[in-house]
Amino acid sequence: MKNNNSILFFLFSLLLSLGTNAQNKALIPIEQNGLWGYCDFSRNIIIEPQFDDAKLFDNGLAIVSSNNKYGVINQEGNWVISNKYNEITSTLANDEFIVTTSKGKSGIIHTNGDKVLNTKYDSVFVFDERGDYLVFNKNQCGLYNTNDKNWILPVKYTEIAYDENSLLRITQANKIGFLNAENFQIVSEPQIIVNKTRGGVAMKAVVFDDWTDFSVVRTDGGYNILNKEGKVLLDTSSPQKIEEIDIELYNANGYNIPSNAMYVAEDQLFLVVGDTFEIKNIEEYKLKAVDYDGLGILQKGDKFYITNLDKTVSEGYDSLFSFNKDYLQGVNYNPASGTSTKSLVVINKKDADLGKEVVSNFTTMISYSNDDLNKDQHWALVISDKNKQGIFDLDNKKYIIEAKYDYIFTPYLKDYGLIMLGDEIGNYAFYNVKTHKVISEMTYTPTVNTTAADKGILFFEKNGKGSQSTKVLDVYSIKENKLTGKVINGYDVKVRPAKGSLHFNPKHLGWETNLAYEFSEFAPDNFEYMYVNDHGHGEIGIGFLDKDFKELVPANYATVSFASEKEPYIKVTDFMFNEGMLSPKGEVVVPIGKFQEVHPISDGIIPVVDKNGIQHFLDKNGNELTVNN
Repeated sequence: MKNNNSILFFLFSLLLSLGTNAQNKALIPIEQNGLWGYCDFSRNIIIEPQFDDAKLFDNGLAIVSSNNKYGVINQEGNWVISNKYNEITSTLANDEFIVTTSKGKSGIIHTNGDKVLNTKYDSVFVFDERGDYLVFNKNQCGLYNTNDKNWILPVKYTEIAYDENSLLRITQANKIGFLNAENFQIVSEPQIIVNKTRGGVAMKAVVFDDWTDFSVVRTDGGYNILNKEGKVLLDTSSPQKIEEIDIELYNANGYNIPSNAMYVAEDQLFLVVGDTFEIKNIEEYKLKAVDYDGLGILQKGDKFYITNLDKTVSEGYDSLFSFNKDYLQGVNYNPASGTSTKSLVVINKKDADLGKEVVSNFTTMISYSNDDLNKDQHWALVISDKNKQGIFDLDNKKYIIEAKYDYIFTPYLKDYGLIMLGDEIGNYAFYNVKTHKVISEMTYTPTVNTTAADKGILFFEKNGKGSQSTKVLDVYSIKENKLTGKVINGYDVKVRPAKGSLHFNPKHLGWETNLAYEFSEFAPDNFEYMYVNDHGHGEIGIGFLDKDFKELVPANYATVSFASEKEPYIKVTDFMFNEGMLSPKGEVVVPIGKFQEVHPISDGIIPVVDKNGIQHFLDKNGNELTVNN
């Protein structure tokens, strides 16, 4: 710690209660002639100055150094871990410390003196709050649990990390596999090929398609499909490349591909059924000219007609194709333009509308599968000859949504009863199938945040105006089927994860970030949502909301970190990375930029360093505790 040679006493606020238990008393570092010790708030020296460096006490223990070696002492000044290590790091367990020897080897030491993990590894990191540690040796890593004192995963992987999809990934011999994050059981053995760079840019091996829970991946055996649990779904990989299918293109050219078709590989069609795939031959979905029992197809010149009991009951068509048991598609070609238009014609002989067109002048029709709808609903997406889209009810023979929109998307139909209606410039409105109404203006982006869906809330994203964030959110109630009128001046809202549900690691890249973990474990109880605000010019701030979306901390800060559950003060920086501190209520305790450095609070003390590099200590209210004697 930096300071001058005078004796510095660091005093607690009288608001802090020491209690009667000696193990819980607060001790304050003091420095005399270059050596550090500790005193209580009454200036009584408890541990004589004798250390080269002294950290604040945490849970009755402090890391100190003597003769350039680090150890751990208790509040009586006794060594709990002898001072013989080049480096000591605290962990999430109060009685376990990561130590590094003079030979650069690391392990884990218990405060009772036991070597929980021998000091023979290149590096050790905290992995989670359950006693799991990430251990590296000779460029390979594994997971060790100190509670059970055994290896969960042996040291044989080149990587164990959370990827950008929040999947727990293992990498071995340039192949990727996945683990169950709860029990670390292997979900998929390492088999997915790590993509090489293209044009100097690293290609991602796993990319989930928009609005879906699947990703096409490449394995040694060919192509396969991965779900968001990290499970490879196909028993046998396809030697042919699996690609996303363009249903509209197929159905405009003589097919009736259903809406749950997602991928195609040559003649194989991959249909989503529940949480897996059914593979069909695509030719099964090719429209066929069929002479139905009791119905005749009569040709007059170049036209075909539907007849019933020798009576013509339809218009004439260049071609007739089966669509389903109730309808045919009648097709007429325009040689001059090289295009065709289609009509949907009733062929159910029990139907009074036999032979009549229920939909005319369309180019493509896509049947929605039962995965998208209730079993008693039979709808189809219709694309008109003017390239406008609508949704037609095949049972009631009427449009649910008129064919006047440039885009219709249904990723939120099954779960929330919402259909997205878009115009040609990418603005969207929402149609609610329960109320049979368009429930919003056409002002939204196609992004819907479902992070709070289990709380009955969706967030609709739109572009901000004026001084607002570049993107803002309107709050939608799933139960009430309407917008609530509440607006969040920001976007990318995240619900606070349950305590104990996230893994921790000091590194940001490829892991759950420190902030996600700290938000889960240490934030005040009324902090329910985290969000960001894009101020423009690359300045994206972080803020917090309560359960009713009331602003607790405005999203004006470039970085945010919480100290501990016991003292959930918030360290913040501005966009110039000047540091400050907020109280659990979001009030400013240490103004941004007043000090060069602001460190996490511990035992009610905020360590700071001024512009001259001098160490100071502040109380919880930001008052100076440093007194020159």
